[in-house]
Amino acid sequence: MTRIARTERIQDLIEGLDRFTATPGNGTTRLTYSPEFRQARDYLCDQMVKAGLIVREDAVGNIFGRLEGRNPGLAPIIVGSHFDSVPNGGKFDGPAG
Repeated sequence: MTRIARTERIQDLIEGLDRFTATPGNGTTRLTYSPEFRQARDYLCDQMVKAGLIVREDAVGNIFGRLEGRNPGLAPIIVGSHFDSVPNGGKFDGPAG
């Protein structure tokens, strides 16, 4: 995958998440455990499955996607962010972490 394709994929994911807001046209509002949060969670889980990741969720709603590497004996690489937002926070509040 080229750098441009990866950049477009990230942009598409951020735009996709931005659809799940309580304040359309006025920034992004996706408060933790709100209906918009649950919709965004479902969207992210679906995108992770489509990318070939194994998805799990813990007791408080954190979601994890795991993609096994070529050498499972190596330590994992972990990246993370959040997908909730402050009121009217904007599409980069969280997912761009």
